[in-house]
Amino acid sequence: MPVITQPVQLYAGATMFSATSAVIDIDEEKKTFVLSTIDPQGNRLESVFNAPISEVVVRGQATRLRFTVNNVRKWVDFSIGASMVQGFGLAGEIAGGVMNKSSGVNQVVGALRAGGAQVRYWSYWKRIGVTWAIAGGFVVIIIVIIAASALSGQ
Repeated sequence: MPVITQPVQLYAGATMFSATSAVIDIDEEKKTFVLSTIDPQGNRLESVFNAPISEVVVRGQATRLRFTVNNVRKWVDFSIGASMVQGFGLAGEIAGGVMNKSSGVNQVVGALRAGGAQVRYWSYWKRIGVTWAIAGGFVVIIIVIIAASALSGQ
């Protein structure tokens, strides 16, 4: 697949409510990355980024990515719905993970990595694994504290 086209929401301001419809175009043959705003009909209005993939720096997790090109940073979200439900405990995380899988973020991240972009992306499963490891670590620490206090009290 030489060209990947993925609709996203582009954050123009500091809040989720300032999102603008946008589209990412990645040409794997030409190794170019284009982020453009779009109108409701899908017509490209303004090119936010148009750069070789090797000049793109990507950071993010789940469905939210921050792109940096020539010291200009822009945030995008591949699925605002997934981002919103992930805040509702374990059930929200599971639902967000299902939505994340179909959001297109993994295909875009894969194409950017293959094209030479600098990518630091925490996938849904990596994020969940780290969260559970931290939670498990707290449980172990609490058990050790309880055991130590019980043994020292004898």
